[in-house]
Amino acid sequence: MADTPTEYSIVARLIAARDAALEEAPVAETRRKKMTVSGALLGRAVETFGLDAMARALRLEPPDLRPFLAGQPMNLMQQQALGIAVASLSGGHPQLRRRSIALLGQVRAAAEFEAGITERHATPPPTHRW
Repeated sequence: MADTPTEYSIVARLIAARDAALEEAPVAETRRKKMTVSGALLGRAVETFGLDAMARALRLEPPDLRPFLAGQPMNLMQQQALGIAVASLSGGHPQLRRRSIALLGQVRAAAEFEAGITERHATPPPTHRW
């Protein structure tokens, strides 16, 4: 905690500089996009197997994968195809296999939620405090 006037002035200048920098910086550029699970899996798979092998497994041309590697989100069908392709190629790569199975589980959960099979709770779960 700042106790002396000198410390107060240093802290005040730092806060003012931070506020000025935040006002000048565009909001969209200061936030980084978080990589999706499917995007991260695709990136790992391309590093491991190569762009051409992944494109063949997905029955796409290599240039068609580039937008997804750059962060374009995939729809559920594309994510499912990616999970199956990586699972089929992942012999000898247990970490990739686990990640592909996890992605397939997320896709299934999202599809069931969209279909109305899975519902959200109307109220929060009960808390038991002793």
